[in-house]
Amino acid sequence: MLAAEKLEIAFEASEALSRKESEVKTAIKPSSVSGTKHLPRFYKIVMVLMVCAIFAGGVHFYSLAVGITAKGYELNKLKAEVKELAVTNERIRLEISKEDSLERVEAIAVTELGMRKPLVEDYLLLADNANWSEAQVETPLAVTAETEKEKQFHADSRPLFQQKVAALLAVVLEKNKS
Repeated sequence: MLAAEKLEIAFEASEALSRKESEVKTAIKPSSVSGTKHLPRFYKIVMVLMVCAIFAGGVHFYSLAVGITAKGYELNKLKAEVKELAVTNERIRLEISKEDSLERVEAIAVTELGMRKPLVEDYLLLADNANWSEAQVETPLAVTAETEKEKQFHADSRPLFQQKVAALLAVVLEKNKS
């Protein structure tokens, strides 16, 4: 009996303990159930937003990479065009120098335009003097020998244009005088 009483007391104590546990569980359960409903929902929203942000960042990075690649292709195309234009420019400069050479101009003047090379009698060289007067123009230096004419022509320090203008002026004044 004594053992039965001890067993009964132990059974009642365990039963009371299980009732208290069930009461505690029921008291805790409603609050924990409501908390567990909101927490997973919140985490789901955060996760969806993070996935969307990562996707948007990836799309943005991809668009930047495509833009950089397109600009690179455009830059290479422009560099090739610059090289092509430089070669064309050099070729045109060569053609201009060929067309502008004195030998070619002289050949065209003689063959196509009917001009001739000047003779010694066709022009006169004037003295080198910056202050020209009518008396100096009326008495020009006449060069008789071609070698003397060439020496004086090359020894003249004036630019070629001034030399030719002076010779033309002397011829015009000589014709007007006669």
